[in-house]
Amino acid sequence: MQFKQSKPIKINLVAGFLGSGKTTLVRHFLRHSGSEKIGVLLNELGEVALDKDPGGRVVEFAQGCLCCQSPNELVLSLKALARKAPDRILIESTGIAEPSRILKTLADAPSLRKLITIEPTIVVVDAAGFFSLFQTLAYYYVMQLRASDVVVLNKADVATKAQLAGAEKEVRKIQPRALVVRARHARVDLRGILEGEPSDRPSGFQTQRVGLDGTLDPAGLRAFLEGLPGGIYRAKGRVRFPGGSHRIQYLSGSYAEEPLREALERPANDIVFIGTKVDRPALEAKLKRCVLPQRHG
Repeated sequence: MQFKQSKPIKINLVAGFLGSGKTTLVRHFLRHSGSEKIGVLLNELGEVALDKDPGGRVVEFAQGCLCCQSPNELVLSLKALARKAPDRILIESTGIAEPSRILKTLADAPSLRKLITIEPTIVVVDAAGFFSLFQTLAYYYVMQLRASDVVVLNKADVATKAQLAGAEKEVRKIQPRALVVRARHARVDLRGILEGEPSDRPSGFQTQRVGLDGTLDPAGLRAFLEGLPGGIYRAKGRVRFPGGSHRIQYLSGSYAEEPLREALERPANDIVFIGTKVDRPALEAKLKRCVLPQRHG
């Protein structure tokens, strides 16, 4: 069965061990997700039951152990949720599930290619218990962190300064490109981090939109994005290349692009930058260097 979506459904994988606070994080996001319509795919061993209708935005819940599900079962679960036409689906995995396998399943499924777009993977870490758990679960910790785009160091109020600093240092060593944020009770402004649309509470994240006309050099744009300063962890938008319009995304050092069929509105190039230190004038100046000279005659 084919689904008609005006926009692809955003997919976020949320990983973390039992007790880390990942389900609490999901609940907090649901309560502060703005007008987005949310679907949630819960692992059957979820540590905390979620209210099924916080604000009427959760469209449906599905159950299933993501470490045991076959790729086909996961795809079917997502397609079932897609029938409710959510804007975003959060997939909560178990602590022993391999995020890279789940993400590969989603990326490789032909029936999902036009239906979904894979967004940042979020890993929740218990900062206070990080090293004690790491001794016995190192393999799974490394798997999760290597696949992460955003790492939430939770229980920052419980961990000692040494535990918090040590956990952050180890996380950055395993995945240097991830955005690492500290949290108490899993309270993180994910809306601000993911979309550059902060909630009504200060988050420390900034968003700047840069728009300009012209046709961009694909190689030049890629080099520009891959050379972004450390204070910017994500950029997304639409651009015009010589071969046509494209949707682009830069995330934690990784760049991706895909052709767009619809005609672009003005400006031809519209990119949003998200991070903790976003210098719009500097970004606009560098982006202008990617514009190809106009052909005359």
